[in-house]
Amino acid sequence: MQKPLSPIRPKTINSAWNCLKVWDQVFPTSGQHIILPSSLELMFVDFSNVAPMQLECPLSRPPLIFSFWLAGSGHGHVSHGDCSPRTMTVKPGKSGIFYAPGSRFRSEMPGRQHYRNLSIYVPPDWLRQLFDEEQDLAPGELRAALEENDRKPFIKLTDMTTHIRIILNQIYTCPYHGIYKRLFLENKCMELIIRQLWDISHMEGPKRSIRILANDVERIHEAKKILINNLDNPPTLHELGRRVGINSNKLSRGFRQLFGTSVHTLLRQERLARARRLLEEDRLSITEISHRLGFSDASHFVREFSRHYGTTPGRFAKAFRL
Repeated sequence: MQKPLSPIRPKTINSAWNCLKVWDQVFPTSGQHIILPSSLELMFVDFSNVAPMQLECPLSRPPLIFSFWLAGSGHGHVSHGDCSPRTMTVKPGKSGIFYAPGSRFRSEMPGRQHYRNLSIYVPPDWLRQLFDEEQDLAPGELRAALEENDRKPFIKLTDMTTHIRIILNQIYTCPYHGIYKRLFLENKCMELIIRQLWDISHMEGPKRSIRILANDVERIHEAKKILINNLDNPPTLHELGRRVGINSNKLSRGFRQLFGTSVHTLLRQERLARARRLLEEDRLSITEISHRLGFSDASHFVREFSRHYGTTPGRFAKAFRL
């Protein structure tokens, strides 16, 4: 009987580069890591192992991972708080979306197998921005998992469709080099993400229309007040719905009907408007403002402010105080 290798225990896995370094500890040159122009990360893994392997690590602030298994099989186990552990079995022909912040992950890979996998690492903020005004079109469970401060894992495995297999083949046979290769791969990664999300959305069935009643309008306005008064630590969509006595789907649709925007977009707009006033009125640092308004970190605040106002917070403050 083959003796398994000692478990690999990295501190955490929060990027494709970090993950590739973990594999390189055991199988040097086992994969390839490519940063795409839109900040997505693409990772190819290709290796053969003799002895069984285990990987164990916490997931503190992980990206979403869109993964496609082409060779090799194994098992993954996700533990999250008091919830029952979830187990997934992967094998050739399977694809999946994985997002489990605040969880512990353990994988088991039998020996004497060849493993081949392609994964796309997606920052959660990137996907939130992608849907922006159309949050309702995102798969329901994934939308809940992406809500800020929500720590519910999202794990979805499906069989690869013919369309996905065609796109994967195009990626592996990419004829370009340099920036042309990165642009081509980014386009194909977008196609894979769209295909995965579209297929999962349709597995959930058609979305029913929701009627907004007069007393719902009052609750939705109350929800808006709660958001504005808690910019530093806003409730999740589900928590907000519970506080005002309305389900999250109706709250989300109602926000769009009454205010012409999504809950997440309104929250971002209010934060940025407050940030602008703070830059105009106070001499707080970028870090202090980002912390006060609930941005994940200063770089997140700078990106959002620059995208919205066309300049960085530092340049805005400097120009305003001249």
